[in-house]
Amino acid sequence: MRPMAIVLGVVGLAMSGGTASAQVKIEPDQQYLILEVSKLATFEDELSEAAKLGFRIMMSTTSDNGQRIQALLERAATPSTPFEYRMVATASTKTGDKEMNAAAAEGFRVVPHTAMLKKGLTVFNANEVEIMEKSATPGDFFEYLTITAVRTGTFHRELRTAVEQGWRVVDMTYGKVLLERKRQP
Repeated sequence: MRPMAIVLGVVGLAMSGGTASAQVKIEPDQQYLILEVSKLATFEDELSEAAKLGFRIMMSTTSDNGQRIQALLERAATPSTPFEYRMVATASTKTGDKEMNAAAAEGFRVVPHTAMLKKGLTVFNANEVEIMEKSATPGDFFEYLTITAVRTGTFHRELRTAVEQGWRVVDMTYGKVLLERKRQP
């Protein structure tokens, strides 16, 4: 079995004429890439740049203090049709659902295992983050709903009702479950 090439602790891909700069060297047979950034504004751009190089996001997380984001990407089978990425980062669940549904109407879909709570420098500067991707080939359209509840019994009841209405769980952060279903025509 051939060893996998992995880049760890990458601070980001700098855009330079549509290719990665000398900041990180990506080998032609490299299968995985780890991106690490501290600014939300940079993250979406770096995901898109990595996608142009043939990578697709698998999952993401935040650091222990929630101030840095790290994402694991895998080389896609066909880099000629890269995925497009959109990050939804809001302080409000209602606004997050609205923004995810607006992106979903454009063909974006939530990537499971990418829900995060990104913290800023102050306690008042925190964002719920979901990463969405869009394939170059059009597919089904989806809609999104977030369930939040303080009590576990309420959570179970709301989740059961949503599942009966055709929703399915796609991601979760502490105290919140994200659901999706195919959009009705």
